Amino acid sequence: LRSKGKAPNTEFCKWKQSISEYAQSAQILCASDDRNYVPTPASPLVFHLYGEMMHPISMVLTEQDYIDFMLNMSNLNEKSIALPNIIRRSFATSSQLFLGYLLNDINSRIILRSIGNFLTAIGPPLSIAIMSPADKNQGQVQKYLDAYTKNAFKLNIYWHDLFMFLVELRNRLNLF
Repeated sequence: LRSKGKAPNTEFCKWKQSISEYAQSAQILCASDDRNYVPTPASPLVFHLYGEMMHPISMVLTEQDYIDFMLNMSNLNEKSIALPNIIRRSFATSSQLFLGYLLNDINSRIILRSIGNFLTAIGPPLSIAIMSPADKNQGQVQKYLDAYTKNAFKLNIYWHDLFMFLVELRNRLNLF
């Protein structure tokens, strides 16, 4: 983003209380703490769900970290500290794009279901797009997702690899 002249703001997920306490004691300022902050194309917000390398304590590294992360993410609600309000609002007011999630992986399903449950509580988003590699079980996964979402929100899945997704996205942007 910086190489393209953007000035991104970055934040990391506070998936457990000790990370929130660390951020507060280290006086890490988050753009999302400012109620007037609105991400723009020139200054987007980049949210690191699994932590940020500049702050190793925030990263999901060990098996125990991963279990704790999954437990905390499966319990998203309006009082959860894991996702800042600006991220929660964006789920309700804009489309989302999840890159590289394997939809036949139980861990990806837990994360997406947690977000889906949260979205159902606040109202449906515009859409959720998931870029997933093509899979030999694609038909089964699609049936699962159709049954799972129950028309709660619009769900679009791109069933090709990331490179092809980016090529097609660039082509569509050029046409636009």
